[in-house]
Amino acid sequence: MKTRNSIIEELIARLHRDGKLRVWSIIVTIFGDAIIPRGGLIGLSSLQDILGALDIEANAVRTAMSRLAKDGWIKRNKAGRQSFYYLAEEGVELFESATARIYASQPPEWDGRFELLVRNEENQKSRALFKRRMKQNGYGSPVSDIYIRPLFGETIKDDRTDVTAVMEVSKLVSGSMHSFIEKSWRTSELNHRYQSLIDKYSCVFDAVKNGSLSEPLDCMVIRTLLIHDWRRLILQDVDLPVELKPEAWKGEEARQLVRELYHHVLPGSEVYLDNCWSAHDKKLPDAVAAVYERFRQ
Repeated sequence: MKTRNSIIEELIARLHRDGKLRVWSIIVTIFGDAIIPRGGLIGLSSLQDILGALDIEANAVRTAMSRLAKDGWIKRNKAGRQSFYYLAEEGVELFESATARIYASQPPEWDGRFELLVRNEENQKSRALFKRRMKQNGYGSPVSDIYIRPLFGETIKDDRTDVTAVMEVSKLVSGSMHSFIEKSWRTSELNHRYQSLIDKYSCVFDAVKNGSLSEPLDCMVIRTLLIHDWRRLILQDVDLPVELKPEAWKGEEARQLVRELYHHVLPGSEVYLDNCWSAHDKKLPDAVAAVYERFRQ
């Protein structure tokens, strides 16, 4: 049995060590990043092989697939005793809506405008749910019941029934803009997570560049974990304009590292995927050309 590279071992160990392992989330990453560009359909055995390389047992994969199917995120085809899975329409839409942000080459340009929402809610549970939804959509909240986000060329919706007031503003006056940004979006915590990602993958990048991590399976493992970590991080970032980001911001350094490492392991990972099954007696088709333009447009 071939000895696994120590860097790969540490990456996988951290996957299992850093909080509760959500196998279903990793599966969504694999489908969105690697399988949709190659036809969207993969055999369960091939999926189990990829996750097995991450030390995730077959039973855990089956359990996660059952949960995703029950929740309507994936669908299954059967051919004899073999099962083949693909993302349901909702799952495809979910990943496609996030694709532009995950694989963007740089933050969007900002024209200086903000959207400001005011909502007065007495029910604490309803208020908490609304605040969570606003955070997921990029809104900061400097004080209770006030929500704000930068606008990137779009027109605000002024017919919302769930807010007291909605307005567009083009200038903010604050005694300390840094303090205002931190209170609204908790940028210090996010910056720390970007630095942690840089620390985690810098040595991986060095090993890939010097050729000590070039096996197709190693490339597939790195690609999967890299995009899984990046996806969860970038989708929690609110795409603050460069003008509003704090000094020593690590987000763009992290993006550059992810871009370079991704394109170093992409060819090897695609070689691995060439030998995965999409349907009965059929290998995965070639990836669409757009895969090779990720992080470059």
